[in-house]
Amino acid sequence: MPQGLPDDEPYSGQGEQEEKDEKQRYEEDFAAFANLICAKRKEAIDGRKESGIEDTWAAAEEAYHGIDDTNRHEFRGGLSGNVWTKPTAMSGSLTRDTDKKRPQSTGFVRLTSRYVDAGAAKVSEITIPVDGKAFSMKATPVPDAVAMKDDETPYAGPDGQPVMRAPTEAEMPQPGPDGTMPPPPEPKPLTVGDLARHQIEMAEESAEKAETRIHDWMVECQHPAQMRKVEFDMARLGVGVLKGPFPDERTAMAVSKGQGQMAIKVERKTQPADRWIDPWNAFPDPACGEDIHDGDYFFERDFMGYGKLGKLKQRRFYLPWAIDKVLEEGPDRVNKVESGNPRGAVTGKKNQFEIWYFHGSITIKELNLANPKEAERLKAKGAKDTDMVFSIVTMVNDTPIRVTLNPLEQSGRFPYRTASWRRRSGHWAGIGVAEQLSFPQKLLNAAVRAGMSNAAKSAGSIIGIDDTVLEWPNSTWTIVPDTIVRRNPDHTGPFDIRAAMSAFQVPNVTPQMLLWVELAFRIAEETTNIPLVTQGQSGKSTPDTFGGQQLQDSNAMQLLRDVGYSVCEGITNPLVTDYYEMLLLDPDVPDDEKSNMQVDANAGIALIEKALQDQAILMLHPLVSDPEFGFDKRKYAKTWIRIKRINPSDLMMSDEEYEARKKQPVPPPPEIAVAQINAKSRENIAASRDSLMAEKIRVDTDRDTAHVVSQERRDAAQHVQRMTELEQRTALAVMEHANRRQISLDDAKVDLAKLTMELRAQMELAGADGKGPQVATPKVEPEGRAPEGQAFQA
Repeated sequence: MPQGLPDDEPYSGQGEQEEKDEKQRYEEDFAAFANLICAKRKEAIDGRKESGIEDTWAAAEEAYHGIDDTNRHEFRGGLSGNVWTKPTAMSGSLTRDTDKKRPQSTGFVRLTSRYVDAGAAKVSEITIPVDGKAFSMKATPVPDAVAMKDDETPYAGPDGQPVMRAPTEAEMPQPGPDGTMPPPPEPKPLTVGDLARHQIEMAEESAEKAETRIHDWMVECQHPAQMRKVEFDMARLGVGVLKGPFPDERTAMAVSKGQGQMAIKVERKTQPADRWIDPWNAFPDPACGEDIHDGDYFFERDFMGYGKLGKLKQRRFYLPWAIDKVLEEGPDRVNKVESGNPRGAVTGKKNQFEIWYFHGSITIKELNLANPKEAERLKAKGAKDTDMVFSIVTMVNDTPIRVTLNPLEQSGRFPYRTASWRRRSGHWAGIGVAEQLSFPQKLLNAAVRAGMSNAAKSAGSIIGIDDTVLEWPNSTWTIVPDTIVRRNPDHTGPFDIRAAMSAFQVPNVTPQMLLWVELAFRIAEETTNIPLVTQGQSGKSTPDTFGGQQLQDSNAMQLLRDVGYSVCEGITNPLVTDYYEMLLLDPDVPDDEKSNMQVDANAGIALIEKALQDQAILMLHPLVSDPEFGFDKRKYAKTWIRIKRINPSDLMMSDEEYEARKKQPVPPPPEIAVAQINAKSRENIAASRDSLMAEKIRVDTDRDTAHVVSQERRDAAQHVQRMTELEQRTALAVMEHANRRQISLDDAKVDLAKLTMELRAQMELAGADGKGPQVATPKVEPEGRAPEGQAFQA
């Protein structure tokens, strides 16, 4: 029983002859299916060969490596210069191609490789960012959601009642000046606009998560390195081919530690990937025109050894019996496809199986021959045997070893993307730099070789000798130092050695050849549109001013800008779209990363413009610094750093650190900060002056107060002292008055009291002006002190 049939459908209830008949029918049908794929393969191979593109590629390959018909013998057989070559007739024997000496120079100036390398490097620089992401994904909002995002109509639930929602963070009240938190607001009715805005936000978050996952897939398969190979093929051959996305099995290892032990866990996972394909191994449908996806099928050729081919029996969808058959036949069972590739790396592998991958449409009946489980699954959904499905067929030695469905079941697109350096009308392979340089390269080689040959000839001389006059000492007629010649004995005429021997110099035409060399370089620039200024060279035409230099750089990048657009439009955008389709079909991807929105992957084109307009971006700095224009300074800094081929993450803060810093108070502008510092300084100086003045006043006040208190104490003491002294004097005066009057002390006191009362009465009656009546007559009154009738004045 063939192993391609399902195991759960044995030949039960059938006789031996019926079983043999069914097996024979299966083998006949399988062979017919294999012949169908082989016929399509032959059609693709012959179509590419007849188009003449292989001859163009071979010439481009040789020009890049510096080979042409003049020096081809130098690149055969290694350093020996000899190689065994095939005979021209079937009955002939092997011959040796020896390095025959040629009278002309075989030098090859590798102008082609220089321009190819410069163009490929520049395109890679402007299309592959330093941080590894050349695309972005933006969900296209649903038109209905955009139209309803401002609709404030309350949304009613199934019961007809408005649905309430909790207040958002922006609607929450802020704490008061004293730190107290006001009560939260009441729930608000949910509006139609709230639902529409939520739908748009969810779509944007979904696109952002999908972009991160796709970027992780591309990083793991080293997408930037694969793209550099593709862009090098574009410059060298005119077309680059990238395969992807396709399911790729990977091995992942994880280390877990616990209880003093370490365990290594190995997991095999399948995820999308992409890789570079050599254009020599790409065979599209000859009827595809300029786009390989316009054809019905696509063939890819590869080579595989015994061990790797045998391991395929352990993988899904492969037919073990078919692989065993191929291994038994060996790699020489069929003739490998002859190719015009001069490198020989594709067609010259020994002990290698030639494996072919077919991408195209087949019927359900043909699918059932090699993959009955998939066929039964499709039939269960209502498919018929004659229905066409997008499939992938792997074939070795004209024997299919695997037949499965295309992972992109919905679109069925081939997992191959092509981009051309310059468009070739009617053909999927474009025109490369090497092909554009075919004439300048030939012109340069011819001029250099002619100049070298002329230089060799002009370095020697043409010597003429009359052998009837002179007899040369050697038979080779060569001139060596101190050569002695004799007169020919047969010569009877006059002997003059100067007349018998003459030397002539070949003119040197090196200056004229250099003019042709300069012409070749100028034609190379004009033909490829890649000026030498883009290769780091400057000359007399290089402008000295900044504006002139910027204008020249912009004009020099026009072609490379267009090539960068071809890469983005032909490879990056459709590749990311296919990655997104595989993301939608992957059951292991969370649903929050999937959306019905369309994908916008045009960041690569924006990246090209940023790379080419770096001077313009620098000039935007004043606008970015002005908050009135609303530019994001962080994005501006990232863009400027990225176009200088520096990873922004190596210099800038992480998002968490940036968010934490944003919560800190924003420092004022420098001029305001200086003004604030000056004002604060003036305030501190004034406060210090006021403090010093207040301290001085306090000290002065304390000193004055202490002086006043001291004076008061002194005055009080003096007053007490005077009063005591007066009292003593009064007592003495009373005693003296009493003694003098011979009266008693009490009587004296009475007299004094009487006198005192009189004086006080006189003072009160006299008034403040002293004009009152006089009631008391003093005992003694100085003359002229008081007028008549007035009281005594002191």
